[in-house]
Parts: sequence; C-alpha cells; structure tokens
Amino acid sequence: MIFFVLYNIWIMFKALKLKLQLAKSLLLGILFVMIGLVVDFLNGMGVINTPPLASFMIMLNVLLVLFSLCRSYVAHVNKLKNVNNELDELVKERTAQLHQANEELKKVVNTDALTGVYNRRKFSETIKEKFKTAVMQNDYLSLIMLDIDEFKTYNDFYGHVYGDDLLVRVARLIKDVLPENVIFSRYGGEEFSVILPGYNLVETKRIAEQIRQTIENEQIENLGSASGVITVSLGCAERITDQIHSEIELIKVSDERLYKSKSHGRNQVTFES
Repeated sequence: MIFFVLYNIWIMFKALKLKLQLAKSLLLGILFVMIGLVVDFLNGMGVINTPPLASFMIMLNVLLVLFSLCRSYVAHVNKLKNVNNELDELVKERTAQLHQANEELKKVVNTDALTGVYNRRKFSETIKEKFKTAVMQNDYLSLIMLDIDEFKTYNDFYGHVYGDDLLVRVARLIKDVLPENVIFSRYGGEEFSVILPGYNLVETKRIAEQIRQTIENEQIENLGSASGVITVSLGCAERITDQIHSEIELIKVSDERLYKSKSHGRNQVTFES
C-alpha cells in the first residue's frame, strides 16, 4: 500500500509539473487511499472497529483517474474538432481566393488591354470551340469581321493617342448594340470580330447593319478622310448557308467580304460572295 501511495504521489507531481488537469484527480484519489489506509491501520490496532476501507478507496481512486482521463480525452477531441473546423474554413477561404485570382488572371489573359473587350487569343479559342459545337448540334454559327475605315488616315491626322481613344470609343459603341450571347473581340489593330452562335445569316446581317448605322450616326469627326466622319466596313458569313467546313474558312470568308465592303466604297455590309 505504501509503495502504491508513493507511486501515485510521484505521478501526481509529474502531472502538476506538466500542469495537467489529471493532477487534481490524483491528489483527491491519494487522499482517499490515505484515509482508507489510516482507517485500516487503526482497525488493526484495535482502536476502532469499522469495515476495511483501503480496497474501496483504491477502487475509488482508480475511478477518479479514469473519469479525469475521459474528461481530458473529450476536451482534446473537442479541441481537435475546433482546430479541424478552423482549418476547413481557412482552406475554403484560401480556395475562394485562389479561384478569384484564377478568374482575374483569365480575364487579364483574355482581355484586350486597350479596349477592354476580348482579345485575339480569346477569339481563336472561342471560334474553334463554337464551330465544333455548331457542327455537333447542326446549328447556325455566324461571324462578323469589321474594320474602322481610314483608320491610318485618322492616326496620321490626329496622332496615335487620339487613335487609341477612337478604338476604345468604337468598341464601346459596338458592345452596347450587341446581344448578350455573342462574343465580341478585337481581332487586331483597328479590326474587330463578333462570333454569333445560333444566328443565321439574315439575323447576322441585321446586327451588322445596326453596328454600321450606330457608328455612322455617332458622327465622330475624321477630317483626314473624304467622308469627314468615322465609319466601319463589315463582312458576314454563316456556317450552314455558306457551306463552310472549318472555323478557319469561316474567318477567311468573313474577312474577304469585309475587304469587299472596303473596295466597294466602305461604310457597308457584305454578306454574300
């Protein structure tokens, strides 16, 4: 019994040194055991006459320690759950930030820095994807290629800073008249493109004519040109109507019709060969 008590005292001091909650239970349990030993000793000396208590107090000590261990285990489990929840929230937050950063990066990569519309890279990816989808679904796919008339003359007359401002203004005017489900891009220089999934050639011609009229009605001054105002020339093509078999051919036909509009006096829409 003495060795058992000494062993428990040693464990209690270790627990106190480590500042464990178990130390309090050990102290109380040792007190119970000491009381049981003193009572049994006095019983053996004939001083008192009571039932033996030492074994009961030892069992009570063990139960106290087990209870304390269970409480400590539950506290650690709850703490671990809280840590895991905090980690989950942190992972969700970091994932959302990463997703946002990726979206912003995509926007930067796919956007023309000057005009704010899609760039040539986005156009090339989209026309290939939309053409493939149109073939699979046997659906219409139209393309408008347009170019600012006499843009070089405007640049030479007003300077490149005003030329950049003109590109931004024209892009904004075109974007405002386009339906939401089309893809508007700066193809290069003063040339723009509009991909129209699901639009037949008649609908595409109507949209192209609306673009042309919008730019003409704006009456943007261009004293370096014969007309005196900014205009655009446009060429349209459609996959089914024009019997086109690839996105490259669709671009080529639209571009050829654009330059046909230019060669026939500019400020017009060409939609047939």
